[in-house]
Amino acid sequence: MALKLKTHFVNSIPIVSINGDLTSQEIPPVCAELVKYIKSSAKGIAVDLSGTGFMDSQGLGIIIYCSQMYKKASKQFFIIKPREFLRTIMKDLSCDQIFKIVDSEEQVLV
Repeated sequence: MALKLKTHFVNSIPIVSINGDLTSQEIPPVCAELVKYIKSSAKGIAVDLSGTGFMDSQGLGIIIYCSQMYKKASKQFFIIKPREFLRTIMKDLSCDQIFKIVDSEEQVLV
């Protein structure tokens, strides 16, 4: 499935929706979209993975890398609605200690 990125804002927080498969070939546009908000006045960013059908290890790696960049900038990083298999992998790898995993946009920065 071809990757599509869409960004909208909720209470001045960018919500980046990743629709499609997040694989090594898709890393450059995803990384560019995520890092462009680090220097903004937003308190953080959220990545909506509800439309992400597959993510390889490099896809997960870029999510972790970007979350660390936000942490260094004293900003929060959220993952919204990952599919169950992605949520399980993230929890098994203790990613929920690196970034917050939430079920809705309303839970971002609450």
